[in-house]
Amino acid sequence: MSPTGRHLLATTAAALALATLGAPPAHAAASSETRALCASSSVPCSVQAPVSWIEGATHEVAVTGNPRVRVRVQAQRVTLDAATGRARLRPLGPTVEIRTDDHGFGAADLTLPLLADGRAGGPVLLTLADTTQSDLAQVLGTWTRLAARTPIVRGDGFARRKPVGQELTLLLEATVPGTTFDVEHADGSAWHSTGTTTTQPCGTGVPCRVGYEVPRGLTPTTHRFRLVNLRTGTPVAHWRVVPAASGTPEAPAPVEAFPPVGSRVRGALTHGAGASGTPAPRPRSRNLDVPDAAADVVGAGGPVGHRVDTVRDASALLGVAALVATLGVLRRRRG
Repeated sequence: MSPTGRHLLATTAAALALATLGAPPAHAAASSETRALCASSSVPCSVQAPVSWIEGATHEVAVTGNPRVRVRVQAQRVTLDAATGRARLRPLGPTVEIRTDDHGFGAADLTLPLLADGRAGGPVLLTLADTTQSDLAQVLGTWTRLAARTPIVRGDGFARRKPVGQELTLLLEATVPGTTFDVEHADGSAWHSTGTTTTQPCGTGVPCRVGYEVPRGLTPTTHRFRLVNLRTGTPVAHWRVVPAASGTPEAPAPVEAFPPVGSRVRGALTHGAGASGTPAPRPRSRNLDVPDAAADVVGAGGPVGHRVDTVRDASALLGVAALVATLGVLRRRRG
């Protein structure tokens, strides 16, 4: 199995262990920016971001919570410790400062950097910048799915020994939409395409499938194969193959996932439930104060959260409602 596959298995095993044993004890209180945004807020606090993001792109991120508060938002890569379930956060790119308005809503543009050559995307957590907690239940944030030139390679259903003359389907994740790939094998110092006609441009939100074959006539020794990003013309993954009559089956690595965040942040939209650990959340509720239906609650395997634009609209409506209520009280007093 490739190093990426082993990493995915280890990460998913940690997530499953954490879900089985329950959330770890709180190792630190909520960060100071989290307290400033969430404490005693009449508007549920949250961090909002697009459900998907391409490396190098700029998108709007937003926060809700207490009015007239300044906080900073930053993207984080997350690594889980398989033994303890604790998380390690590694900043990805710059921070952006956001100030909430009188209704408790604020937004700003954030640009994520291009990843280094050979680095794959995957789940990225948008948090307040002073977040350092290893207990994700204490983290106010939301997941986005980062797509990159280098995909996450999950495998093709076989270990190193692969059947010859049979179409194999290589599963990729976190790919840039519209990208096409080809598989090549080495013959001495030259590389030859062995991709099949089933290869299609990668889409959004689904695994990308790349078809290829191990050619007949290769010696039953180790041969080099590679995956080439046809948009950039660069190899993005390498693996070794031993041709065989039937091959050794091996399940593809699972999709990388993380446990919920924010379930123990008081005042948060996610308090008591948590924001989904799903790398690519589905569209979110239009009601700021009510989480999605039961099918979308984390315990049922789905996300909780809101789109940036709908949160802004709902926040403004709350402000208007409060103004109307105040005017009504004043009229009654004058009467």
